Amino acid sequence: MLKTTTARLLALCTVTALASGCVALPDDGYYDAPAYPTRTYPQTYPSGPVYAPGVIYGPGAYPVAPPLYDGRRIDRERWQRERERDAQRDRLQRERERDAQRERERDRVQRERDRDHDRDRTQRDRERAQRDHDARQNAQRNEQVRQQQEREKAYRREQLKQQSKEDHLRR
Repeated sequence: MLKTTTARLLALCTVTALASGCVALPDDGYYDAPAYPTRTYPQTYPSGPVYAPGVIYGPGAYPVAPPLYDGRRIDRERWQRERERDAQRDRLQRERERDAQRERERDRVQRERDRDHDRDRTQRDRERAQRDHDARQNAQRNEQVRQQQEREKAYRREQLKQQSKEDHLRR
């Protein structure tokens, strides 16, 4: 029961507050002059009620409204500039990476070429050294063969001399 009585009392207070707030007295002081000085505008209408038809203020009485802020257009332009700047930065980054890749590839090819050249030079040096060694050995062998042949010739001559002495002595 207390709940319904409280609810009814609350509803009655609400209705009373709404009814008293909606009713305005004709002399509530809203239209009275303010207690502080204000700027007065020239009136171009004959004296009469405030809501009478006609121009209330003359030309130039109101300041010109500022241009409307077109935030969407400005934001769109800013976003477009940012996208273009990001695209340019990305493009430059890709070009730098591509140049660096080309440089690394060029260096790698040069290193391989130098390595092949060094390997070929080393192989030629080895082959030349082997040929020189073989030539020296052949020369030594030829010299030994020549010396052997000379010794054999000298031995044969010596034997022929001895044989001819013996033949000469036998006779």
